[in-house]
Amino acid sequence: MRVLITSSSKFFREALKFILHNRAEEVDTALDIGEFKKLTSVNRYDLILCDLDCVFDHIDEFRRWVENNLKDTRVVFFSFDPPEIVRERLGDGNATNYINRPLDPEQVIEFVKRIN
Repeated sequence: MRVLITSSSKFFREALKFILHNRAEEVDTALDIGEFKKLTSVNRYDLILCDLDCVFDHIDEFRRWVENNLKDTRVVFFSFDPPEIVRERLGDGNATNYINRPLDPEQVIEFVKRIN
């Protein structure tokens, strides 16, 4: 499985890389929507773990990009906000799932096992 982690937080990027190190063949990271678009235009990912705070100011651009370029890719948002608030903020948002922060490694691992 190939994973892209998109977060402006080095802590979350490194934490997720550590959690996934034995479960993904490759893990790439992006700091912002620009890097996200650059990486997804040249690489295929099975899973994108995306910090909602990182893309929220550009959510329409993010949605269009996912709809046009990543139709078969699972997108999972993580946020401190409860799931109902996230759904309200995103609309459909192209999310296939949601993980609450602080990140629970077991929750991340269980989710990855389900889709792998």
